[in-house]
Amino acid sequence: MKYKFRNNLSLLITFSPLIIALFLVILSPSYAKRIWEFLDEKNIDIIKNQTLFKYVSKEILFFLGVGYLIIFFFYWVFKERKNIFTPTDNKFRTISVFLLGLSIPIWLYARTNVLLFTIMGLLVIYGIKNKQKYRLSKSTIFLLLYVILQFVGILWKLDVFQVYFWKYPANITNQLMILAPIVALCVFRFTTREKNLFISILFKFFFLYIILHLTSYILLSNYYDKNIFSCFVFNKRYLINKGYLMYTDVFQFSEYRHPSMISNLLIIIGAISYVNYKNNSSWISRKELILYWIITLFFVFIVQARVAQVGYFVVLAFIFFFDISKRISRKKQISIILLGVLLFFVGIYGMINFTSFFNDPARTAIYNEGLKSIKTNNLLLGAGTYSEMIIFEKMDMLKDGTVHYHNDFLQAMAKYGIIGFSLLLLWIITAFRSSLKDKRLDFFFFLLPTLLFMLTDTALNHYRILIVNAVFLFVFLEKEIDTDKRINE
Repeated sequence: MKYKFRNNLSLLITFSPLIIALFLVILSPSYAKRIWEFLDEKNIDIIKNQTLFKYVSKEILFFLGVGYLIIFFFYWVFKERKNIFTPTDNKFRTISVFLLGLSIPIWLYARTNVLLFTIMGLLVIYGIKNKQKYRLSKSTIFLLLYVILQFVGILWKLDVFQVYFWKYPANITNQLMILAPIVALCVFRFTTREKNLFISILFKFFFLYIILHLTSYILLSNYYDKNIFSCFVFNKRYLINKGYLMYTDVFQFSEYRHPSMISNLLIIIGAISYVNYKNNSSWISRKELILYWIITLFFVFIVQARVAQVGYFVVLAFIFFFDISKRISRKKQISIILLGVLLFFVGIYGMINFTSFFNDPARTAIYNEGLKSIKTNNLLLGAGTYSEMIIFEKMDMLKDGTVHYHNDFLQAMAKYGIIGFSLLLLWIITAFRSSLKDKRLDFFFFLLPTLLFMLTDTALNHYRILIVNAVFLFVFLEKEIDTDKRINE
């Protein structure tokens, strides 16, 4: 009873920013507006001595938020320290997993992969020192071949490579972030407990992160005289009539602010945390998991991330299916799957044809150019590495930072032909098959939102998202090891 009360009190304190914001908005909306005017740098001209207050308010808001994240996250670490760092575990491995988990929250604030590669390098040295060797699975080999093909594809058009490489080196060097974890997995594998710790670290941090941003949204919606449910529409202008709501108004507590990438990350973390909870992890409670998914629903609509709005319900549908599948017959399972597929396609059809929200002229133009490239170049080998840069330069999109087709399968087909497309498709199919066969639902729930993201954006061709995906690939790409004598050597 005492333990339960302490946990409920801890959860209540965790929600304190959200509770305070709600009380302010309910009891004194005008005072809540004044607070937002002070905190939001865009409205600072209302206040006297605006130069001073612009600097101070921006710093106060950011550091209050980051301070909240650090204090409450490390309070959880301190509270669970005996369960995290147990006497029987290898301290080096545990600390490495802990830092690996922290590398994704750090991703929100720093455009660097130094921590990831440092940890990966140390674990490779550890694996070599302890003479650990592992075979790569069939699905991983397909991914490895796809990465190698991208480097070989430079030879298709060397002149194009020489023109664009020095301007956009990351377009090919990015692939090292996929190659590195594959190489590391030849000499190092994680245990089930280490994966659970990794997932719990992500869940605890990002649970705090979304609480902060829902708090920010409550104050923002009150400022525009809207209720907190006004975000549940397919309309980026749901708060203001002229221009788009800048999602940076909500993203007050991180340096990186891409709505779709962050929303997709939140869905992945929620899904793998469900698996962690079902595996009887003591670090994630049912109550926390439910609250996380409710707040994430708000988040994906607050920032109007289109693919995440679809992905949220697709992932929840699979969670529901896996939850009841053991209790129903095979015939009912097939019926539910067919009904789910039908509803999915009907829903997509309706959103595309009966709303303008999912119409994206820029993406449509890119897709059309990609299809033209497929028709006019070698169908088997494609146009080669950096061939897309010629297209984006003609479309005058390079200045806006467009350096990929916003569809990984289209990109594979256009740049590397049937061979590249086949390798990518084989990786996806065999990876899904492996995740279900080996009952690795955490890997499955990384792949599912990632696949949806690959269809409308990219999971394999953007520096920032690859930093995160490299971590997930390192942890989930191969099956975990159980008790192994070499672990504690």
